[in-house]
Amino acid sequence: MAPRTKTAGTETESKAVKPAAEKTAALKATTEKKATAKKAPAKTTTAKKATTAKKTTTKTKTLPKIEAEIQFDGKSVNQEVLLQRIYDAWTVTGHDKDSIKSINIYLKPAEDRAYYVINESENGSIFMF
Repeated sequence: MAPRTKTAGTETESKAVKPAAEKTAALKATTEKKATAKKAPAKTTTAKKATTAKKTTTKTKTLPKIEAEIQFDGKSVNQEVLLQRIYDAWTVTGHDKDSIKSINIYLKPAEDRAYYVINESENGSIFMF
């Protein structure tokens, strides 16, 4: 038990003064811990944002250049030659080469024909070899 002191008819405990100071110190320590705890999640969210940014940059890859050559019965033709023939056939019919959005090509080397569909609506065929 804390010693009691008498001062001018009032009795006080010296223990009462110490707990108030200790409570204030404990409250400051708790406030500092809360402030530190609040700052820590902010750091992790920034790290997550940086990680997300890295993932998006790796997704942008360029496709490799593909070259194909078809050989059949001692004859061969390159894909660029086939595409040029298809473009020529398209422009001869009165269409503009820049209006092409998609080309599907079906090859039948036994018939010596390449069938094409342009913009999913116009079709035709050309000689392959």
